[in-house]
Amino acid sequence: MKLLKLVLAFIAGCIVLPVACLQCLIWWGHSIPRHPRNVPPSGIWLHAPPVVFDFTRRGLWVGCTVKGESNWCIVADVDGTPEYQGLFRPMAGHGPVPLELLRFSATSSADLWSFSNQREKVVPIVRLKDGAILLPVEDFDELKGWLESQEFSKP
Repeated sequence: MKLLKLVLAFIAGCIVLPVACLQCLIWWGHSIPRHPRNVPPSGIWLHAPPVVFDFTRRGLWVGCTVKGESNWCIVADVDGTPEYQGLFRPMAGHGPVPLELLRFSATSSADLWSFSNQREKVVPIVRLKDGAILLPVEDFDELKGWLESQEFSKP
């Protein structure tokens, strides 16, 4: 009887322990990492699209602030290493978007990127909750024309 209980406890442990470890890994991969110092306080964490059996923290930090007559934005990895940073302008209107209106609408890092044919490089397009779109100054005309032709500028 003691041996039977010991065998059942061992079998249960062989099932419960891996399931508990898997749950911890899933929780870890979906948790929000510590806010990096180089990302403005209004910055948000955007999860990357899911990948099967990848339990790492995947995604990007996106944050913007006002810098002169433009917005300065950074896209950084989980540790705060910049993937892209630079000056941005609103697609419609003039001047920078005020700090209190810099609220991001993207929910996934997949919604963030576009390709610049001029520079042959992937660049971010920052979408705000009020419908405004911020485009990198260096690629402004190209991306604005592309968005208008695709009618992606509508909220």
